[in-house]
Amino acid sequence: MNEINKYIEIGLMNKLKIVKKNEYGYILKAQDDNEVYFITDNEYKIDAILEVLVFTSSKSILHATLEKPNTLRDEFNIFEIKEITKDGVFVDWGIQKDLFVPNKHQNSKFRFGENRILKVIYDRDLKQLVGTEIFHKSLIKRTKDLTSNQSIEFMVLSQVPHGYKVIVDNKYGAMFLTEDMEDKIFRIGMKFNGMVRIVKQDGSILVKLKPKTSKKRSNISNHIFNILEKNNGLIECGLKSSPEDIKKIFNLSKKSFKTSALALMQDEEVEL
Repeated sequence: MNEINKYIEIGLMNKLKIVKKNEYGYILKAQDDNEVYFITDNEYKIDAILEVLVFTSSKSILHATLEKPNTLRDEFNIFEIKEITKDGVFVDWGIQKDLFVPNKHQNSKFRFGENRILKVIYDRDLKQLVGTEIFHKSLIKRTKDLTSNQSIEFMVLSQVPHGYKVIVDNKYGAMFLTEDMEDKIFRIGMKFNGMVRIVKQDGSILVKLKPKTSKKRSNISNHIFNILEKNNGLIECGLKSSPEDIKKIFNLSKKSFKTSALALMQDEEVEL
């Protein structure tokens, strides 16, 4: 059953019911009868249920869109600055409507085209969804809620002498040590699937990358890997090579070669 939201949650995806049509589109409601405006030229049936993002206009009026942004309320991401005004900047949010970052939510001057890590929040004073750089106090830096080897997602926040500060599951502030980087390249704003390395006695958190799962190669994959290894990985043959060249070097049909080579590439064992 497609049950609608009990109440409207600004900055999140909501399931709301169409209750009325107006000159601009439709009125949507939650169970508590609060309304949002859904501006559209498309036709929908009354009582239909839509999954929409609820956001606020500059006049603090609630609006809905079917578009899903790349970052919901209380989540972190890296954003590109698209427009600078005297009151703040607008950043690309992954939907037609840009996200506003007021001057009071900036740590330093923003420049057009640069990228900044922001948290999407609802500013109760402005009655508006905004991006903010002033989020460090909201991160939980000591906790007993996480356990060693627990699966997590983390985003690279900043580089420090012995590694990187990271944001874990949009909630915790943690550390990633340089010694655990393996062959990965870290850039600010990059996201990784990881694990909790340890929660220290004082509650501070260290994280690490998830270990690669070793899969048994098929005979054909093994054959391709061995030929590449014998030639130090340097072979003038790839996925776009002709069937004749593939047959000559690997003694395989193009279909067999492509299937097994893609499996090796997916496991990050070869590049072709």
